[in-house]
Amino acid sequence: MIVSYKLLKELVDFPYTPRELSEKLTHIGIEVEKIETVEKRFENVVSAKVLEIYPIEGTRLFKAKVDIGDSIFDVITAATNVKTNDIVPYAKVNSKISDGRVIKEREFEGHISQGMLLSYSELGIDSDSLSNEEKNGIFILPYDTPIGVNFEKLFPIEDTYLELSLLPDRADAFYVLGVARWIEILLARDEGRRADFDKFTFEVFNDENLPQTPFPVEILHKEHCSFYSGRLIKNVTIKKSSYKLRKKLFSLRIRPINNIVDITNYVAKMYGQPLHAFDFDKLKGKIVVRLARDGEKIKTLDEVERNLTSKNLLITDETGPIAIAGVMGGLDTAVSESTKNIFLESAYFTPSTISRSSRSLGLITDASSIFEKGVDPQFTPTASLVATKMILDEGGGSAFKDRVADFRKPKESVRLRVNKASNLLGEEITPLEIRKYFDMEGFKYSESEGVFSVIPPSFRQDISIEEDLIEEIVRMRGYNEFAEKPIIAPLRSGTFEPILKFNSELREILLRLGLNEILTSTLTNKEALSKFGLYERDYIIELLNPLTEDMSVLRPTLFVGSYEVAERNLNVNIENLALFEIGKVFLKNGAEFTEEYRASIFLRGNRIFKNPYGRSLPYDYFYLKGLIESIFNEFGIDVQFEKFELPYMHPYQTSKVIVNDVFFGYLGKINPDILDDAYFAELKINELLKASILDKKFSQFSIYPPVKRDIAIIVDKDVQESLVRRAIKNSNIKELKSITLFDIYEGKPLPEGKKNLAYSLEFVSYERTLQGSEVDEFMKSIEERIINEVGGVVRKNE
Repeated sequence: MIVSYKLLKELVDFPYTPRELSEKLTHIGIEVEKIETVEKRFENVVSAKVLEIYPIEGTRLFKAKVDIGDSIFDVITAATNVKTNDIVPYAKVNSKISDGRVIKEREFEGHISQGMLLSYSELGIDSDSLSNEEKNGIFILPYDTPIGVNFEKLFPIEDTYLELSLLPDRADAFYVLGVARWIEILLARDEGRRADFDKFTFEVFNDENLPQTPFPVEILHKEHCSFYSGRLIKNVTIKKSSYKLRKKLFSLRIRPINNIVDITNYVAKMYGQPLHAFDFDKLKGKIVVRLARDGEKIKTLDEVERNLTSKNLLITDETGPIAIAGVMGGLDTAVSESTKNIFLESAYFTPSTISRSSRSLGLITDASSIFEKGVDPQFTPTASLVATKMILDEGGGSAFKDRVADFRKPKESVRLRVNKASNLLGEEITPLEIRKYFDMEGFKYSESEGVFSVIPPSFRQDISIEEDLIEEIVRMRGYNEFAEKPIIAPLRSGTFEPILKFNSELREILLRLGLNEILTSTLTNKEALSKFGLYERDYIIELLNPLTEDMSVLRPTLFVGSYEVAERNLNVNIENLALFEIGKVFLKNGAEFTEEYRASIFLRGNRIFKNPYGRSLPYDYFYLKGLIESIFNEFGIDVQFEKFELPYMHPYQTSKVIVNDVFFGYLGKINPDILDDAYFAELKINELLKASILDKKFSQFSIYPPVKRDIAIIVDKDVQESLVRRAIKNSNIKELKSITLFDIYEGKPLPEGKKNLAYSLEFVSYERTLQGSEVDEFMKSIEERIINEVGGVVRKNE
């Protein structure tokens, strides 16, 4: 929320500087995040009327005569959007524009230019509050702008803006009048009086004794819409807004469209009540406010056809949906330049209904953002009268009395016990003090035997329970005005959950292995998962009420986050990556939901850019496998690897991590179609914790020399190496200390479809020096196991 300091000064007279106002608002919970001062960057620029303009023959230039009220000047311009009777910003001779240039009298193609017509950029105006037309060529001012007036007096260029960072429940400060009311409360506190909100008055249309709008209104779901007002305004002229309205829009940073849309946008931002205007001649039958039926469709103003569900509240006529209530209007009934009669809607929609509706469609608009926070239900009919007055002033026509369906209920009183307030705040609060604070905020209240019954103003939708009133006491007294008191409670030592302690130990291991930690969001989206073939899986968990579509799914894997971090780094030419993450993933199994910790490793590029011999050493599958083995070795776990397939991993360089036939994770090369020369691993930390030997003890080493033997085994090409290794282990030789695969060979002289696996076996005894004959027996037993379990043939020396 950004609000103009000048505009606030127009609404309420206060003595605070922008800095003082910022501090005071922040201290009562209306946090001001930033103060921005905008100064004019031009000198001696005035408004001028174009009396005539014509092209200069043989050039692309135009000669214009401009009138500033007391003088007429000739100006040469290349702009093609200027026409007779336009009012434009004119820089006189010796004036200065935003880039620092001083405008001098110049000759162009034999014609003298006595100044310059200016675009918005030459004035140094922020383009965010300008229409596309105003940004194209010379800045064309409204048709009724006075001429000969300094531009800084016409438009509030010089101003200070306060950027508010508001909590979602602070609907009372999400519009300019709401902030002005809080300034009135600050003044009441400083002056020791009751806040007077009656000083804020509105120019309204008087619709008494007028015929009622000839178009019925019906609300079918009162719990979703408690008030709906529809008003017919006939013979309206749709055009650009007048200077008076354009100036207001500029202060509010509202981009102009046409006088009707500009007025509805103005009322929303100024008074906190979104409105919508329909083309009355396109409506049929009557207005009905109801929930959508599954399968209904509507093409909204952004020209997108949207599929509706029962989560969406609609405005309909007898032909079907004409607007998504509180979110966006329909294209078929939109106001256009040819519109003559409009139907003005002003309604109160239940905040949770609008929130659910907009998020189900992934369509969050300015209107939905306001409605879901909660508008003032008592101001809703007044907003229609304010807008109607402005529409008649801007576009002419004649208005009817509005047709209303009203199911609003009076705001219920909130009970406050004085002793409860004292207990909660840690010191005695007297009834006299409470009355003073409630007066400052303009509350209506009564008191009896230490209990207050309070009716807050209708615009304070955030006050509904006793604790809310206690918060107002704190707000008015000042958060820093309560004495500090020590908490008296038994001191108990805290303990870490085993999984968190294990995560910390694992993190240290990964850091020692040379990896850099990353942290990514637990939320992802359909598009990201679909890219890797994961979205259609049964285990995906979608949020019912996501904040945005980009954060609509709980992540089922750490891969997506790691990939996105890598992609951002690669985009800025950081190509050597060694990353790890420890975090939760979320899975669904039927009706059950689970969350578990995972650890991931991502490698890409070179682990050593240049060694002493000038060679770069890139990351590869075996380096990643070595990291995994190092992790498992730290926790005393014997790990195996078997072939594995995943949609986003390489089909021939991916393995699952197995411990005693339990799946612990996977590792491998990422599919080259997704990312070249990158490697990824993901481990289940919960399984790792269960299998780990955390109570580490000294392990006796042998004082006797080891004996090493090599063995070469010929097996079928499709036999996994892990099966051969398992066969060797199944020989159950306690003296077998290590098994090291040091060679894999295919080709001649081996038969076709065969491969050779060469292992180095190390034997050691803790009791004696092993004899050669003993080791021969060990080798013979191993050979038999290999033959029986994998059909391998031991290759003898020839």
